[in-house]
Amino acid sequence: MRVHIAWPILFALLSIFLFSVVLYQKSAIPKYREAERLQPTLRTFAQDLAKLQEESGTTPSDITNIMAEPRFDKIRPYGIKFLDHPKWIISIRINDRFSFDVGVDGSLLWIEKP
Repeated sequence: MRVHIAWPILFALLSIFLFSVVLYQKSAIPKYREAERLQPTLRTFAQDLAKLQEESGTTPSDITNIMAEPRFDKIRPYGIKFLDHPKWIISIRINDRFSFDVGVDGSLLWIEKP
């Protein structure tokens, strides 16, 4: 009789474990972790971009040249979009939940989409 009870309990525990793994992957925690680990690199990138903006303005080729530096390898795979706003230069989309806007003064704005 004990053997027959063990199978449903084992199945229930396995189901709970798989459900929790799926729930964790769908939550914001992995996406937040991905964005958070890029923040120091993005801050340095924003400061370099602000210096360039102050000197001569920013063009797509300038951003490509800055991104070619080895210290920005971590942010190279993410999408960059120019913004039509006088205070912000570009937006860097990390994943479907988080992005960063880079300001003209080198500030970095963390944006979370609901």
